[in-house]
Amino acid sequence: MSLPKITLQKLAFESGYTEDALRSKIARGEFAEGVHYIKSPDGRIHFIVEAYLQWVGSSHTAKGYKSPSIGTANATGQQSKSPRRHRISGTQNA
Repeated sequence: MSLPKITLQKLAFESGYTEDALRSKIARGEFAEGVHYIKSPDGRIHFIVEAYLQWVGSSHTAKGYKSPSIGTANATGQQSKSPRRHRISGTQNA
């Protein structure tokens, strides 16, 4: 049985990424031909749904991932409610 595939346009609609963003990910090598997508004989890009979902699921461990949270984690791993304060050179905190 073959894995389900959807066009780049359909993936853009379903995922919230723009078509340009998906094409940029292809150009940067985030998506590999034959792994994440294939090209049909007419040149259209078809994403392999399972591979895309695995990519999405692995993004939380990707290098350079930044947490969307404003606060900082405490010793228990919970986020604090206040943002981290930074000292500005040449000034003293009151």
